[in-house]
Amino acid sequence: MDSSRSRLERLLKGGHFVVTGEIGPPKNADKNVILKKAEVIRGYCDAANVTDNQTAVVRMSSLV
Repeated sequence: MDSSRSRLERLLKGGHFVVTGEIGPPKNADKNVILKKAEVIRGYCDAANVTDNQTAVVRMSSLV
């Protein structure tokens, strides 16, 4: 197994059904908000993404 691949990539290439989640970023620069939200969905999904420009309101950059 290639350890440089992400877990999501390995699951997809293996033909497995995957579940992804979405995390809305905070309206401030507190990264702990994202970490707390990620902890809530841990174990329920295989990967998560942080949305960008959610509801057209300025929020923390998803790149952060």
